[in-house]
Amino acid sequence: MKRLLPLIIVTLCAGSSFAQLNVWRWQNPLPMGNFLRAVQMISRDTIYVCGDEASFMSSIDGGQSWNVESRVLNSKANLNALHFLDHNYGMCCGDSGKVFKTTDGGASWKALVTKTIIKFNGVCVVDKSIAILVTEGGAIMRTVDGGVTWTTIPVEVNYKLYSIRKLKSDFISITGYGGTLLISKDKGLTWPLFTTGLANTYYSADFSDELNGTMIGEYGIILHTTDGGTTWKRQEMADSSIISASLNVIDGKDPMVMAIAGDYGTMLYTTNAGVTWSESFLGTAEPIKGLSFFDKTTATAVGRNGLIIQTSDGGATWNYVPHKPFTEILHAVAFPKGDTSVGLAVGDRGTILRTPDGGKTWTLVPSGFVGKLKGVCFTDPSTAIAVGEGGWILKSIDGGMNWNRRPSGTTKNLNAVSFCSAGTGVIVGDSGMILRSYSSGEFWGQMFTTPVTRTEYFRGVSFPDSLHAYICGEATVYNSTDGGFTWEATKGGSESPGESISFADSIHGGFVHTDRFGVGYVQVTSNGGVSFDSIYPPYSTKGGDHSLSGIFFTDRQHATVVGVLGYIAHSTNGGKTWTEQQSNTLNNLNAVAFGSVKAGTAVGYRGNIMRITTNEKLAAPTPTAMGSPKAILDPCYPNPATSTINISFSLPASGSASIKLYTIDGKEITMAADGFMEAGEHRTLLDLTSLSSGSYILSLSFGGAIVSQTVHLVR
Repeated sequence: MKRLLPLIIVTLCAGSSFAQLNVWRWQNPLPMGNFLRAVQMISRDTIYVCGDEASFMSSIDGGQSWNVESRVLNSKANLNALHFLDHNYGMCCGDSGKVFKTTDGGASWKALVTKTIIKFNGVCVVDKSIAILVTEGGAIMRTVDGGVTWTTIPVEVNYKLYSIRKLKSDFISITGYGGTLLISKDKGLTWPLFTTGLANTYYSADFSDELNGTMIGEYGIILHTTDGGTTWKRQEMADSSIISASLNVIDGKDPMVMAIAGDYGTMLYTTNAGVTWSESFLGTAEPIKGLSFFDKTTATAVGRNGLIIQTSDGGATWNYVPHKPFTEILHAVAFPKGDTSVGLAVGDRGTILRTPDGGKTWTLVPSGFVGKLKGVCFTDPSTAIAVGEGGWILKSIDGGMNWNRRPSGTTKNLNAVSFCSAGTGVIVGDSGMILRSYSSGEFWGQMFTTPVTRTEYFRGVSFPDSLHAYICGEATVYNSTDGGFTWEATKGGSESPGESISFADSIHGGFVHTDRFGVGYVQVTSNGGVSFDSIYPPYSTKGGDHSLSGIFFTDRQHATVVGVLGYIAHSTNGGKTWTEQQSNTLNNLNAVAFGSVKAGTAVGYRGNIMRITTNEKLAAPTPTAMGSPKAILDPCYPNPATSTINISFSLPASGSASIKLYTIDGKEITMAADGFMEAGEHRTLLDLTSLSSGSYILSLSFGGAIVSQTVHLVR
């Protein structure tokens, strides 16, 4: 049997798409680090999730792997709710009046025009014609033509409305501020107001039938009705104590078995229709905003920092979906020049993360340090230096796998490090601290500026060649023309503190800082600091904090800056003009580094690691003695597999490529990908559920060569 797998898995995944060059992709936390706010289990295997930064994720294997689509239709709005009628037809809504519709399970989205900028908190898809939205402003909006036009439905109150839930097409409930409960029995055309006797804010309600329902809200309140909402009785925990955390969402597919998710990692469950509630221990303090049951035992919940948990026993116990929970703040990242595979990221609590494969995997490496690590760099492909608080200097001679402390002679905080060669480097820090090494980082001597300053806080350093080095401080930029022995203020100067500095060579580079209005800009030079030009990168959002914190010049032409709220901008003309890029994160980014023009990594808050693979034109690869560069097929995982495998491969140039699966005797079974592909890294997911246990051959064909590996399938 020969079967062509749908390529929707490829085109959706922001971390694995053939078409996603020039887009920043999540590498940590995985599968997504944005705040996830809503989830719906369509079946035991199919799950849909939405969240901040217009993030949408889907899983077709029960949550073991995820297809990630960030910024639906390039929107930055947070998505607060979603509702699917079936596997294909659904809507999601969010801030600034944004509503999107899909008819193909999230493979593509259409923006719907609502003529409002009010925040939407909930959506209910009644059928393919009728849908209902609830707003932060207390309005109910209804469409009867699939979202082409919307009508505001009059109601008795105008309080904030937080959720809308459908028991069936003619029984829909809405909850909100001030004890608001509205129930419609005519597909949302009219909304009688019910009173609960308490003026609390209610965030969610769940009816098992038209008589029995439970409503939850702020301060841990739980109410239950057995007469369709006419009267309500307060319910309590099994130990008769009322929890104080706000309860955000309730769901269940059985009148007796339900669960509640709330702030501070609160998760409650009942097996007796709420007569008593028990608390599940989650081991997290993250708020949980989304909860969805498929049947009375199976459910998925989502929350802040990309949290995804699942239960198979009705909510009594919860398991974390496999992900990378490295959430310490990361301050610096480095790759050896010309190498895009082996990289390091450092941050709070002595965190050192290492990747051997361009970020496909990041592993926590012991550092022996518990303070902040603020800077890291490679002196050569094997040797790396990391610096941090209290004068700490760490050195690795095996590419970052093992680290040893080196003497610094100071207890001042060290903030940045840069090497011009394998032997010579400079470290800068607080109180005018400058350290220089000529011994590959083994020993360090203190250098001084002219005039000597003890109050300057140096935040960045760049050492592009054996003679020229640059430092950015709180008041000015210093340069050295004798390899870091002596330092003087540049003639170009600066009136604001520089946060990060980078030079491509002795004269081309720049640094970033922020003006008194909170707007970050770049000062670039092409004459070694004799003069600087102030360039403001474009910002797609008006107002607010636009400060910049990191800059990296890959060469004379290519430079990248990063900043708060996931801001990333790129220049291809030496910093003269900048283009804002799709970062796919709202976390503050602190630093960025490129191993080559074609691959870069940015790091920041909550352990956020983003990577871009670009298609900018480079010189053609140089043939080796063994012939032209070859495509690389990374080991697939998991292997052995049970249902799906993740495939990663790299192409040295653009061209036609295919990935096929064969039986052990060479019979073709299926094709995972086929066609023209750009040079660079690619990933895809291959479905094996129709195959029986055994061994198979996975082959990558490119440029007349074939690379293969064995895949083992175990049922």
